[in-house]
Amino acid sequence: MSKTIIAIIIIIIVLGLGYWVYQLMVTPEIPEGLTGKEEVCLNSGGQVSTSLCCKSTNDFPNLCLIGACGCSPDDSHQLKICDCGPDKCFDGEKCVSLEELMTVKVFFSNSQLDPEFSCNKVFPIEREILETFGVEKAVLEELFRGPTEEEKSQGYVSWFSQETKDILKSVKIENNTAYVDLKDIRQIIPNVSSSCGSAEFLAEMETTLKQFSAVDRVIIAIEGKPETFYEWIQIGCAEENDFCDETPFK
Repeated sequence: MSKTIIAIIIIIIVLGLGYWVYQLMVTPEIPEGLTGKEEVCLNSGGQVSTSLCCKSTNDFPNLCLIGACGCSPDDSHQLKICDCGPDKCFDGEKCVSLEELMTVKVFFSNSQLDPEFSCNKVFPIEREILETFGVEKAVLEELFRGPTEEEKSQGYVSWFSQETKDILKSVKIENNTAYVDLKDIRQIIPNVSSSCGSAEFLAEMETTLKQFSAVDRVIIAIEGKPETFYEWIQIGCAEENDFCDETPFK
């Protein structure tokens, strides 16, 4: 065997060993037997840790949101979190840069700021969401989670809660109108159908969406049918809701 061939073989072996050592150095070893959340936390650069978080919160909460772990010790319990280190936070799925977040507002009623409870008077709370083209969908999902325990202690109240966090089917914006399609919520929050209840419900949704310049009005449907929604809240089909036209929801 010539010296040239031997030299080539040695170079290949050295390069292979070098790459193997590099992989060991830069790729963290993921222990076996992890839960899905633990694995995605580690894979995205975080560390599994523990913290006192609100009793309504489960393991690996979205720490990009305000309030998940902001309750008093009496209203908290120990659970697992993903510590992403400085300048990052765990969004419930992975570690993300704080530079990728944007601040939006959700609007709730407040028994302290409006002690007489005006039904349609709402007040803003800032939330951090991932910057996205679907910001209207993201802000509605924040709204439908309802006030956090910390926000409740400040007087914020709403029909929305953890029970309603998944009620959004779709939202689209056309001609400055937001068309919001919901799952059937009539059994989840039945008292919305009262006059004050519907005013509060609409004020929270409409004010939250109208913070965006692209939205001038909001039309809501249940399972693609605006008539179902507007008859339920005792408003009925009228010009302001396009006489319950289903076309935009198809």
